[in-house]
Amino acid sequence: MKINEKIKKCVAFLQFKMADNTCKYAGTCFFVFIQEQQTFVITAKHVLEGVKKTGLDEILIRVNLKNGETDTITTKIYDWVSHEDENVDIAIHKFNFKDNYDHLFYPKSSFLTNELIKTNEIDCGDEVFITGLFKHHAGNIKNSPIVRMGNIALMPSEKIQVRQLTIDAYLIESRSTGGLSGSPVFVNLGDVRKFGNEVKHAQGEHIPLLFGLVCGHFDSTHEEIDAITDSTRNQEKINVGIAIVTPAAKLAEMLNPYGTLLDNSEK
Repeated sequence: MKINEKIKKCVAFLQFKMADNTCKYAGTCFFVFIQEQQTFVITAKHVLEGVKKTGLDEILIRVNLKNGETDTITTKIYDWVSHEDENVDIAIHKFNFKDNYDHLFYPKSSFLTNELIKTNEIDCGDEVFITGLFKHHAGNIKNSPIVRMGNIALMPSEKIQVRQLTIDAYLIESRSTGGLSGSPVFVNLGDVRKFGNEVKHAQGEHIPLLFGLVCGHFDSTHEEIDAITDSTRNQEKINVGIAIVTPAAKLAEMLNPYGTLLDNSEK
C-alpha cells in the first residue's frame, strides 16, 4: 500500500511544558476541515487528561512551518471540548490556520459512515494505516510523523471493555504506542475492489476514508502468555498488537453542530 505524503500533513504533535521550560511529547493531533472558517484540531481525550493530572493546564500544539522550522501554539486544556458521552475518547478545539503552516486539513466529507461501511462492505482484513508521533524520533527540526500499517481485526456488534470503560470501538491488527494516541486511522479501499462477482475500479484521486482515531491498545504480561489463569504480579507489559480505535462517527457527532450532517444515517 502506497501512502500519499499529503496525508501526513494533517497531523501535528502535542507537548506539555515542564517547570524547567523543557517540553515533553504527549501524543498526536490532526486537523479537520468542515466548511469555510470551520477548522478543528482533534486528539484523544485521555492525552489531555494525562497532562492535567501532572498539575498543568496547558497543552502545546507543535506545528510545521513552510520554512522548514516549527512553531508551538499554546492552548488551555479546559478550552478543549469533549463528547457528551464521557466514555468517548475524543477532544476537539477550534484551530486558526495561518498561511505559513505547512499543514493540510482532512475533509469531514471523507469520514467513514455506516452507509459507506455497507456500500463498500468494509470488514475484517481491510487495510488500515495510522500516521502520528513516534516518541523515540519526533524530529528535531520539524515534526516527522511515522506510518504504521495494519488490518481491521474486528468490527464489533457490541461495546468493548477497555479498562473500567465499556466503549464503542473498532479493533485493528496494528501496534499502538503512547505517542500514537489521538492519531488518525484511515481505511484503504484500494484501486480495485470486488463485491460478490462484480469488480469496481476507483475513480479519480483516491482519498482514504477516516476510520477513527487511536484510543489505545491491549497489553498482556509474560505470565499470561499461553497461560490458563491471569496474573498481573509486577510483570512487564507486552503489547499484544491489537489497537483500539474510536470510530469516526463519534467525531462526526461532535462536529455536526458546527456544520452539515454527513448523511441521514447519522441522525
